Amino acid sequence: MSLHTDLLKQAERLAGLEPKHPKQASLRRAISAAYYALFHMLIHEATTLLVSDPALLALVPRAFNHGEMRSGCEQFLDDKKLPKHLSSVIGAAIPGDLKVVATAFVLLQQRRHEADYDVARTLNRADALTVLRIAKDAFEAWERVRGQQAATVFLANLLLGSKWKR
Repeated sequence: MSLHTDLLKQAERLAGLEPKHPKQASLRRAISAAYYALFHMLIHEATTLLVSDPALLALVPRAFNHGEMRSGCEQFLDDKKLPKHLSSVIGAAIPGDLKVVATAFVLLQQRRHEADYDVARTLNRADALTVLRIAKDAFEAWERVRGQQAATVFLANLLLGSKWKR
């Protein structure tokens, strides 16, 4: 089984622990695991697509950066925000499923930061389950869009976004 699939299952398991009084640690780790499931799924997809040399498959994932991936996703939230060098390749309209994935990444990263760093806030099970649902929806949307050229451009942009703007 893949790391991203295991992380999604772990998030689900953690969100369901302690049925009557869930521990903050369980809820916070569930939210974090849901984000990391999407993060690692996108890296896996990009690496598999962009790297043919087996020796590099373990090295290339280290080149991905959370902040740059978020910026790359933000460009795919709205057709009007898509840079011309990308829209000229994929066309004027970003596929809806790709917007779902990009939106989920941005939102889940924000929720993970809140879960990991805003310890003054008390989380509830609904918070964790909402994040888990968003992650699952993103996985499902990715399965529907992954074969499209726009998805290939999206994945390349997660790694190269700040570099090919030069």
